[in-house]
Amino acid sequence: MITIYRIQDKDGRGPYKPGWSHYWQEMRCLIDAGDKPTFMDEFPGIVQTIYNIFDKEGGAFGCGFRTMDQLRKWFSPSEIDKLSHFGYQIVKIRADRILAESPLQLVFWCKKPLRRPHE
Repeated sequence: MITIYRIQDKDGRGPYKPGWSHYWQEMRCLIDAGDKPTFMDEFPGIVQTIYNIFDKEGGAFGCGFRTMDQLRKWFSPSEIDKLSHFGYQIVKIRADRILAESPLQLVFWCKKPLRRPHE
C-alpha cells in the first residue's frame, strides 16, 4: 500500500469538476498551465489504462501527490481554504497501485472507494 495525499469531498471526488474550478481556483495566466497540466495531458494514454483496469478489476481512480509538499505546490493556501469552505479536505489515501507519476502529480488506483476512510 502506498500513501497518497489529495484534496477531496465526502464523496471522494476531487475539486476538478467540469465547470466548477473557477469557484475556488485563483486566476492564473496561461503560462502556468505547464506547471499544472491535466493528468490526461501529462500522461498520454492514461485514460485507456484506467478503462482497461476498471473493466478487469473495478475499483477507484484518482489524482494525488506522493508528498504534502507536492500538494502545497499545486494548491495555494487560499485555494485550500476556499475548498475547505466547500466541504473539501486533505486526506491520506492508501493506494493499491500507482498508474503514472511525475514530479508534479500522480494517478493511482484503489480497490476501495475513495469516499471510505483509508487510515
